[in-house]
Amino acid sequence: MPYMPYQAAVEFAEVIGGAVVLHSAEASLDVPGTGLAGMMARSRAHDRNQSKSEVAAFRRTGGKIEWIPAEQLDDLVAADFVTQNRSRYGNAEDRDWMEKILAGQRKAGVSHFGVAAVSKRNNEPTGMAVFYGFGAALHLRYFGADYNLDLNDYRYFVLCYYEPVEYAAARGFKTLRLSTSALRAKVNRGAKIEPQAIVVKCVSELHICRSEIKRHNRCMLRQYQDQFPGHLGRDWELVESHQDQTG
Repeated sequence: MPYMPYQAAVEFAEVIGGAVVLHSAEASLDVPGTGLAGMMARSRAHDRNQSKSEVAAFRRTGGKIEWIPAEQLDDLVAADFVTQNRSRYGNAEDRDWMEKILAGQRKAGVSHFGVAAVSKRNNEPTGMAVFYGFGAALHLRYFGADYNLDLNDYRYFVLCYYEPVEYAAARGFKTLRLSTSALRAKVNRGAKIEPQAIVVKCVSELHICRSEIKRHNRCMLRQYQDQFPGHLGRDWELVESHQDQTG
């Protein structure tokens, strides 16, 4: 079971007799009740000015944001935009693969929990970010854009960060889960880094090498402590305490 918050992974592993393996981290933001203004107020002056300039650049190029239920997305456009973004970072899956993912979510009813922020210029879509709400958290799942438009309008941060902070605050979400990409950029805009884990359990006669898992988890802990000092969420303290307990 992949991509679980560390504390949830520990609880799940205890129930099924599995093991917790750290594999990545995601950016997470505690949503202030005052939305984007509250987020900027608690940011450093440099980061606050950068955020303001990025929002201004988006508006100056004619950008506007529209929020719609995920069920109303045009799957062909969404799949094209997401595929363009993924291909920029080395993913080989084609648009048909993404169309099948979206169709599967519709069939399973997952789309009912989703909402999309769509950026437009002259009423034409230029990008989109798809979120899913569960409990008190709003989760970023997909981002895509038309990279044939070289607008330099900071669509990514407007769609995935600034607008969602406002949206989440207005609807009572307490946490914005911002996925595993562009962590440094999100930290610079106020996010914390939270550990993500896999829960594994072997079948048949296979056995988990617990000492190798401990070595791996300790190595990942040190990596994120070195890379993001002062920006780690509370779950890293739990990771460290477990390493101390298990040696």
